[in-house]
Amino acid sequence: MTAPQDRDLNHLHPYMRERLEPWRAAVAKAGLNYLIYETFRTAQRQVDLYAQGRTAPGAVVTYTLDSTHEYGLATDGVPLVWDKARQVWVQDWSHAAYDRVYRAVPPSRYDLELLSWEKPHLQVRGVNGPRQDQSASVFAARLGIKANQLVGSVWPKKTPPKAAAALPAPVTRPAAGRVLVPSRSGAWVDVRGQRLVVPATGATVVINATAQDGDVYLGGLLHPER
Repeated sequence: MTAPQDRDLNHLHPYMRERLEPWRAAVAKAGLNYLIYETFRTAQRQVDLYAQGRTAPGAVVTYTLDSTHEYGLATDGVPLVWDKARQVWVQDWSHAAYDRVYRAVPPSRYDLELLSWEKPHLQVRGVNGPRQDQSASVFAARLGIKANQLVGSVWPKKTPPKAAAALPAPVTRPAAGRVLVPSRSGAWVDVRGQRLVVPATGATVVINATAQDGDVYLGGLLHPER
């Protein structure tokens, strides 16, 4: 019995998912429907598929025991067409249906590639080398991706929350402004809260300044009481 098929897009490696999803969105925008029916593949399923047509019944469906699927870097899919008579979407496995999708939205524009001998298969570009004869493990090793380890992915990608803007530093103000009068030496002296004499009348006053007032300069109009 062949190991079960996995069609969960969240089981693709992020390196593949980031290329596949923009391509899928472009396919949908072009008015086409394309079903992904296999994503990540376990080692056991790959062994089972490899045996098919060799030591097990059925036709040959794969030529390798080192599939790109085992790294989460490939998908298998099929175009869907609308059946007007039955009013349902049906799978169209014809070369014409695949060519219609791939011509409308070339996978190469999204850093993806096809296999010359397998229409449903879509993988990251360059995984098998320029002649498509390189082992997937060689490409994956360069990216630090290991076979048969389900890393998984999320789409749309989660973006980290933006750091909160730093609050401006509080403006420190003096608790009160100063009341300044000139001393005999010419220096300004703070007489806030002291009793001052009005020379013209001899009356005394007390003047305070608030922080909003800032410094108050009285010049020679008043002088401290002696």
